[in-house]
Amino acid sequence: MQQQTPQKNQTATFSHWLLVGFFGLLTAASFSQQLLFLLFVFVLAALVKGPGMIIWGIIYSFLVSLFPPLGIVLSGLFFLLTLRQLTKNVTFVLTALYFYGYPFVITALQHFTNWDPQWLWVGSIGFALISGHFVLKQNYPFASSKSLAWAIISVPYDCVMALIPVKHKARFKRLVKIK
Repeated sequence: MQQQTPQKNQTATFSHWLLVGFFGLLTAASFSQQLLFLLFVFVLAALVKGPGMIIWGIIYSFLVSLFPPLGIVLSGLFFLLTLRQLTKNVTFVLTALYFYGYPFVITALQHFTNWDPQWLWVGSIGFALISGHFVLKQNYPFASSKSLAWAIISVPYDCVMALIPVKHKARFKRLVKIK
């Protein structure tokens, strides 16, 4: 999430209420609808972020092909920058975890407990709308509502992209051992 000088009243913006509404809908949705929502935001983020990542990947590959040890240095630098960004934005990390975790916990409670489903559903949506507003409000001293909305929507894409290199390395090591 980029650091910006936030405006005074971020809770009155369209992007704030759009995120609160998405959070409420995600809480009200069934498990399959939640997965479809995650797929939708993943594809949306991929369409926006993907071309930029391809360009940076080409530049990174070019630099590493010129001087291979630079790959280790750049990878270490990017790792440290990622850790710095995570520790610097603990509030955002907790907000994103709450934004995507709470609806799945409510869905699990609906399916694996014998609580009154109608009461749980209405109560969880009401709590999601109110708590979502206040949780998002905690991030506004650090970022604008528009940048916060984009950062939260792109979290599933960022998480998948963070995991991909590990899978390719493991697959590559298995292929080398077989041959």
